[in-house]
Amino acid sequence: MNFSFHRVPLGIDNCFLLRGEHTIFIDGGAPGGLNSFVKHMQQLNVDPQQIELIILTHGHIDHFGGADRIRQRSGAEVFQLVIGGGFNGRIIRVDSGLRRRAQGVRHHQKIKGI
Repeated sequence: MNFSFHRVPLGIDNCFLLRGEHTIFIDGGAPGGLNSFVKHMQQLNVDPQQIELIILTHGHIDHFGGADRIRQRSGAEVFQLVIGGGFNGRIIRVDSGLRRRAQGVRHHQKIKGI
């Protein structure tokens, strides 16, 4: 499987873009990073609509705070790792002020379509 891996700095956090058969964004950065996200996607020649999945690694605000805005821009599904890190299936507050439940993913769990 061929894929590329790109660091995407969003504020104080580094997020990552994986491109291959699927396009996956890891973490959402801190709140307020949407303009930086759009700029980096343009530099990488990626239309945000190509992102199929956003994976949140843990429950620190600098890793999930901007995820809902990126989800709104991309239409991607959001998954969270449920081992440690402060998620564990709880409802998370995202920077848009909306509440939504991200789908939990466990170690070695297959994600349908990915």
